[in-house]
Amino acid sequence: MSKKFIFILFLVPWIYCTAAERKITIPKNCDSFNSCYKKSESTDIYRNKIRYLDGALEYWRTTDGEDVMVKALLERATYLVKEAGGDTGYKGSDMNLKVSHKKEYKETSYSAAIQDITDALKYKSSMNKEDQDSAKNLLKLATNLLDSL
Repeated sequence: MSKKFIFILFLVPWIYCTAAERKITIPKNCDSFNSCYKKSESTDIYRNKIRYLDGALEYWRTTDGEDVMVKALLERATYLVKEAGGDTGYKGSDMNLKVSHKKEYKETSYSAAIQDITDALKYKSSMNKEDQDSAKNLLKLATNLLDSL
């Protein structure tokens, strides 16, 4: 119980401090698209997934392929929407951590997600029909959430 309490005391101020402006910080423990992307897959915490996907997209080169860039953009958009909605991805043994964010933080996150989806849809040729439909649904969701603020 005390470990969970300490974790919550650490996490809540960290999330609160990141409100209002979306800053991209590139992780120091990855140095290529593939290494950052693999690290994003290995964590359950959405904030960490977003950070590693930021790094992956920063390191992305045309030789990596458009399809993986599109996949990373859509994943980052998905986690931005979930995280802005209060889901952290943290699942302890007997609890799921939820948080609430300020309106400005939600606006910034939803706007960033919309931009990611819009960028991904520019590469429709790298997406199958199912991915295109999923991206359009996510775009509608993020737009509706932003409009409802």
